[in-house]
Amino acid sequence: MASSLQTLQTFFGLNSSATQPSLTATYITFHFIFAYAGISTRPWKAHYKLDHQVSPRQDLTKYGPKGIQSQNISLN
Repeated sequence: MASSLQTLQTFFGLNSSATQPSLTATYITFHFIFAYAGISTRPWKAHYKLDHQVSPRQDLTKYGPKGIQSQNISLN
């Protein structure tokens, strides 16, 4: 069990290497945060109170006119 744990740690770049540093852990962490926080539309929808846990098209079709009238959404 210990050798498989060491192998996984080395694979993900969590152990120091004698030859060159592995940036795998940094790569995985950055891309996870970028994909799920950086380019996600959920925070914007939650900010404008349009987040109803449905597809964006259905959401805006149903709640878009109300959002524009109440000035939560602008067309600019």
